[in-house]
Formats: sequence, C-alpha cells, structure tokens
Amino acid sequence: MTKRLKKEDRHWFVSSTLNWRASESLATALNSVKKRDSQSKGIWLNGCAIYRVDLPITAEYKIEDYAPKVPEATYIGFEYYAPPKMEKMS
Repeated sequence: MTKRLKKEDRHWFVSSTLNWRASESLATALNSVKKRDSQSKGIWLNGCAIYRVDLPITAEYKIEDYAPKVPEATYIGFEYYAPPKMEKMS
C-alpha cells in the first residue's frame, strides 16, 4: 500500500538556467521563476523544469545541474514560456 503524503511533507522545486525556487505551492514557485526570468536582460529563456520533492520545505539537499539531487525528487515536466516578441529590423 502506498503512503499518501500530507501537503506539508512535500514541496515543489522549479528551475530555469538562471533561477530556481522551492515552495509548498507550485503556482508560487512557477510565478517566481517566470517573473525573475522575464527581468533578465538580453537572455531568452524558453521555460523551466518542475520537480516534486517528497520532503518538507525545510529539508536540506544538494542542487546540481539545476535539479534537486535526492531520491525523493520526481521530475514532473517542463513548462515552456511563450517566445519573445521579435521587433522588426529596419
């Protein structure tokens, strides 16, 4: 039988090539990374990776290659951003 985790026993880890955020709320983590990425000057970022980490938000673990390095981390997917609007060159 699989043990069902309580909300407080897991959190979300979202990362792009410039930013990362861990939060108990997936929406908070996504919005934070997207906002910081949108403020990056001259660098186009195409999205962010999403992980569910079955540990409390207070847990400590290593982060390597923009990902949590613990057995309790599960890769969920990649959230693509809309491509930037290109200005016409004259």
